Amino acid sequence: MTLTIEDDLDLVCQMTQHALLVPWGRFAGHVHLKDQLSAALTLKHHQDATPVVDLILEFGLASLAGAEYLRDLNLGAHPLVKDQAVADAWGIKFRHYTTVSRLLYELDEAAVAQVETALVTSLRPYLQRAVHQVLCRQEYLSLCGDLTGRPVSPASTTYPPDSVFGYMARQLQRGHQAALVTLHGLSHRVHITTFQRPGDTISGACLGQMVEQTEQRLACRPRRRTELVRHRLGQVEAKISQKQAWVQTQTALIRQQLERQIRVGEQLRTLVSEIVRLEAAYQDKPGRPGAQVRRAYQRRQRWQDQLSSALRQEAQARQVRLAHQQQLETLQQERERLVHHLARLELDNAHLPHPVRMRWLLDGAFSETDNLTYLIELGYDLYTIGNGQTTLALLQHLPPEATWTPLYGQVEALEMSRQQVGHCPYPLRLTLLRWPNQTNFKHSTLVSFSDSQHLPTTALFPTYHQRQDVEAGIKQGKSTFSLTKLRLRSAAGIALLGQFALFFWPNFVHWAAEWLADQLDDQTGHFRALLPQVRPQVRIAANTPALILTTPQDQLLQFDADGPFAGVQINLDGPLAYQLPMPLFQAWSQLWPISSSSVKEQVATLQANPKSRLLAQPAVDLPQLGQPEKIPEF
Repeated sequence: MTLTIEDDLDLVCQMTQHALLVPWGRFAGHVHLKDQLSAALTLKHHQDATPVVDLILEFGLASLAGAEYLRDLNLGAHPLVKDQAVADAWGIKFRHYTTVSRLLYELDEAAVAQVETALVTSLRPYLQRAVHQVLCRQEYLSLCGDLTGRPVSPASTTYPPDSVFGYMARQLQRGHQAALVTLHGLSHRVHITTFQRPGDTISGACLGQMVEQTEQRLACRPRRRTELVRHRLGQVEAKISQKQAWVQTQTALIRQQLERQIRVGEQLRTLVSEIVRLEAAYQDKPGRPGAQVRRAYQRRQRWQDQLSSALRQEAQARQVRLAHQQQLETLQQERERLVHHLARLELDNAHLPHPVRMRWLLDGAFSETDNLTYLIELGYDLYTIGNGQTTLALLQHLPPEATWTPLYGQVEALEMSRQQVGHCPYPLRLTLLRWPNQTNFKHSTLVSFSDSQHLPTTALFPTYHQRQDVEAGIKQGKSTFSLTKLRLRSAAGIALLGQFALFFWPNFVHWAAEWLADQLDDQTGHFRALLPQVRPQVRIAANTPALILTTPQDQLLQFDADGPFAGVQINLDGPLAYQLPMPLFQAWSQLWPISSSSVKEQVATLQANPKSRLLAQPAVDLPQLGQPEKIPEF
């Protein structure tokens, strides 16, 4: 409800049921969120000339307000589209939720990419400052990556085609997979990137894109370990030379056997003619053939055996040569790939004046040997959990009198001498972990690599345990920002929801909290204590009623006296203080419908009115304890 005071035409009062959405909207104007979206979007208007940017922000606010259904925008307990104060703060005009739904069905992948680019551009100063703050305190950045499922109805046929069956939460379900990368910041996690994949995507296949997007958005990366790639290339070159020598050996053997076959064949043809002649000579003589004929038969049998042996050795040599040629072709392709890979890494180092130490904390789904090799060559330190085969192999070589080191709780660790995992060409640090269960012990393997920092055994597990950041971020996106609760069936809607819920809003709330801390007047300190926490701000403060006071110069928000933050004030345009009239002298009047006019238009009218009085008197505080606490109902 938007009201003014009859005697004080220079003051406009508004009531809102979504208190914190108003200062968030003002902060979004400071970071030029709407301008970035408008500049990035090719499609400017939807049906009935509705700006597309307004509909996208309205959809994003549904996630920020914690809506479970898109229709809650109009049909919820406190409809967001009827809150004129929120619309004024964000500078948009709300439309019916069906219009938002139609737009989401019409947007294509290019439009989704444009929105993602605008969101990244708006948050770039925040990300760069977070990186700078961490590097001012320590020499490395800790990145956590994970993959999470977004299940949908298994029987529905109206979901996008990439909604396929895959393992989500250890169950075979239909839906999508969402990848998330977070940075371990000084005071809270920073969400770096997120993207969506079909439901049957496995974690290891996403690592390359996760690393690429993370480096692009952080604008920093470690020094590439080109010396390792160069050494590996030398090993491949040696194998290629060896294979080529073996191929030449088999080729010479084949040529030798062919010559042998020709020689034996000519001898057989000569012998056959001689046998025919001898048989004709002994044909009229009674009794057995003579000794010459028998010796001729014996020589023919020996030469036939030699011909069979030559043919057999030729075939065997051809098979061996074919196997060597196939291996040689694979090695040559590997050499070509390594040459291009080394060239890219050399180019990266040439354009990197200030490398940054960075490490990845990943779960066991990313511990494929190809991924380990990839991260090591790119210059990262890594901490992950090995697969079950690695653990079984280590248990078979477990020393009989091993000394286990206590870690966290009941977890114990044992450093292993083995340093090889699968076909990874680089030595890794393998630490066997165990913890008791009902009957015996459970085991797993902590796989790590670092050429600059050798952590003690007691610090390995706490370091890897920091990857709970990304798990908490995924949980936050699902519960607080409705990643899995907001029911959507359009491809663009599902993709944009992931961008808002997992990437933009968590960072935006933390960023806005820093600004709110300077604009806040909180005598009790209860609201200030919530600024580092995202969930209470979104679930409680963003759904609490408040009063907004606007003059031609200033604007102030005061939480409702019956709410959890009674008396808390937020100065939206600088210092604003006004003494509300006593209840006996209040005379409220509704001057316009909530949804038909903006408070900014009314303020402009007040500014143009020469009779409008300015606040020239000394400012006093808004009513506190012992004074009127709420506006009477109209």
